[in-house]
Amino acid sequence: MFDDDEDGFWAARFGMSPQGMDDLRRKAEARARQAYDATTRQIAQAGEGARRMVSDAEQGIDRFKAGVQSQMDQLMGQRAAEAKPKAPDLPLRGMLPAPPAPRAAPAPIQPQPGGYYADLSQPSQIPFMTTYAPGDPTHSYIDPHPAANLGRRISFDQLRDGVHSLAAGQPVDPGPTISFVNNVRGGPSTYHPLTTDTARMIAAGFLQSGSNSMNVSSTTGGQHVHDDRHDSLHYHQRAIDIDHVNGSPVSPTNPNRALQDIYSAQANIAEDFGPSYLLDNKVGQHALFRRPALSATHSGHLHIAGRK
Repeated sequence: MFDDDEDGFWAARFGMSPQGMDDLRRKAEARARQAYDATTRQIAQAGEGARRMVSDAEQGIDRFKAGVQSQMDQLMGQRAAEAKPKAPDLPLRGMLPAPPAPRAAPAPIQPQPGGYYADLSQPSQIPFMTTYAPGDPTHSYIDPHPAANLGRRISFDQLRDGVHSLAAGQPVDPGPTISFVNNVRGGPSTYHPLTTDTARMIAAGFLQSGSNSMNVSSTTGGQHVHDDRHDSLHYHQRAIDIDHVNGSPVSPTNPNRALQDIYSAQANIAEDFGPSYLLDNKVGQHALFRRPALSATHSGHLHIAGRK
């Protein structure tokens, strides 16, 4: 603001009265306030526009992620729906296949709500590791690749890679393998249905162990105890024998104790016999026992049976 002497100087300089100078000053101040207000509104509008752009971008990302997940679920669901019970290709003359190339055991699968993970401690809730026998949901075939149809893998990256390979028409890694070669040379395939609960228990325990492969040498066939005192659960479609794990035969020097321990912890386990120990759980109470004759007949395989 000018003082009175300055007002007089500029009034004389431009030929304006002091009143005219006041009017000019007020107009200049009004225009300055209008410009300030307009600039403030523009800044506020720009900030609101930026916030809307960020919100729209976040919503777009969420929609994209939901779309990708939906496509993955549809593809994996379609693959599981198209799966049919099929006996695996067996080598000639009953010889076991060559051991698979060694690979690192996967990290233990930990369930996560809403994630792409499978809770193998609850095999009754995971129907995709097995395939119902035609027309009989109470009995099921063990899938030769029980992890292939889970729809839930050890990590999101593995699931994504599998879906991409499937969508591109490329082979998908089927995961750990169960073969069904009779331990009698030239004998029939052991690929037979078991009770659904037992089949799922066998598949879940195998995946939990982190093994790459195992061979089921007997299901419902072969020679087993069958007398007035004891009727083998093999004859009730509730038991299998495992004679090879990771390409190597089960033996006293290669007892596969870890796999036997995994099966002994299953809720449905009834019998768990092998080179390491004999366990009976048919009444729901784990009981280790000694029977030299029975131990001798299970020195070369694991006998795993379900309660139902």
